[in-house]
Amino acid sequence: CAMGFGSGEEETVTTGVSTMMIGDDTAYSYLGSSSSEDGDAGDSGGNWGENGQPSSAANDVQKKLIEAANSTGWPGASLCATWTSRVFRAAFGVSFNGDGGDQYRMIQNKSQDKSDLEIGMIVACAATPTKAGRKYGHTAIYIGDGMVMESLNTGVAITPIDDWIRIHSSKSRAPNSYGWGWLPGFDLSTNQEPTKD
Repeated sequence: CAMGFGSGEEETVTTGVSTMMIGDDTAYSYLGSSSSEDGDAGDSGGNWGENGQPSSAANDVQKKLIEAANSTGWPGASLCATWTSRVFRAAFGVSFNGDGGDQYRMIQNKSQDKSDLEIGMIVACAATPTKAGRKYGHTAIYIGDGMVMESLNTGVAITPIDDWIRIHSSKSRAPNSYGWGWLPGFDLSTNQEPTKD
């Protein structure tokens, strides 16, 4: 996906989609469930279970990010990093630069363990099977309950993390070049909003 926009740059956004039919025609909702069998509201950092942090355990800052993800429109094909950056700007007034591959490389303490997934983490890979993805990588945001929200060539979609891993680990040129974690200064697990440097 191409570059995210930098500070101060404004662009027109088309209407986004909050849910999308994925794979087996099951519609997934960004709102998540009210309860989860995986993890516990008191767990954090690696104890969330096989689907990562449940939406029912989201703190106020994470909830604000999920609301921003739902209201942030699709920026166009091959602009996944632009979308993730816009989501953080809409929620907190700050964003980050770089394409999907850059965001993958910026992740601190990168993990491939699903129990480490926390709401607001960047989920990214260095390369994907698409023409733009081979050059720019791909990025998404973990929204809870084993789901990521991402900007695809056809719109904003909600995808099960297992499907996202299967797509981005088996077909990419670098099969193990994917992972998730916090970008520097964007750790939402602290319940503190990111601020400008």
